[in-house]
Amino acid sequence: MIESPWNAILSICSEATEVILVAPYIKVDALSKVLEKIQGEASLECVTRWTPLDIQMGASDIECRTVVNTQGGSFRLCNRLHAKYYRFDEQILIGSANLTASGLSFAHSGNLEILCGPNPSFDWHEFEAELQSQSWDVSDEDFLIWEQCSAVEVPQLEAGFETAGRSLDEWKPQTRRPEYLWLSYSGNDSQITSYEQRELAQLDLAALAVPKGHSMEKFNGWIRSSLRASPFMDALRRLHPIGGENVWKTVAEEWNVPRSVAARWSSTAQNWLRHFEGNGGDL
Repeated sequence: MIESPWNAILSICSEATEVILVAPYIKVDALSKVLEKIQGEASLECVTRWTPLDIQMGASDIECRTVVNTQGGSFRLCNRLHAKYYRFDEQILIGSANLTASGLSFAHSGNLEILCGPNPSFDWHEFEAELQSQSWDVSDEDFLIWEQCSAVEVPQLEAGFETAGRSLDEWKPQTRRPEYLWLSYSGNDSQITSYEQRELAQLDLAALAVPKGHSMEKFNGWIRSSLRASPFMDALRRLHPIGGENVWKTVAEEWNVPRSVAARWSSTAQNWLRHFEGNGGDL
């Protein structure tokens, strides 16, 4: 019989002095169950990925940050994360299992999952270095934005809502006038004089899967969370120190697009950051 992911973790976690838990989906119940089994003085790092849609659907719990920080650990986000990786000192498990009850298979009806040791050639030092470079600690300010997002009520998910936000992985802001988003969302499209910009605003709203019927404050909170969850916007933030022309050049090289396209993407993103985050949008 195949060993359950939970039993695989149990067999190596109790004596660990350094613990790293990495999964796109992490729930409080599963996280707490693992932390109960490790030494209280063990160093702890947790890396996951949040999107507004996943938080709304309950795929992940934002309370996990509080649980990790209370134990003195580091809680980080990585927008490109898909790996499931668990390290207890130098003992490593990789596979399919998220850090959830169904993923670890201790729920009544767990998923069919696997966690096992990696190939001996696997360089975990290199993997963790790359993970560090593409992730960041969740600040108190960021966490407040995620809390606001989680408070947005979606009484009943509309048809297609569950899959609409999946395009966030490939999304880049379309409309150069982010103020048009609220006009389109609130049913005031007639105030957008450009038909093209009206269409682009609707494409952005669909990609970001913004729930209907909410105040401007909650709407803006959802958008701000989406900007933090967007791999493209995250990449631009990492390019920020380069500044000016070089950002456009680097974007052109990284996404293999003409420089004119890269310049348009960068300036459009700048408009969004200025509008929704008030930081001047300096890229």
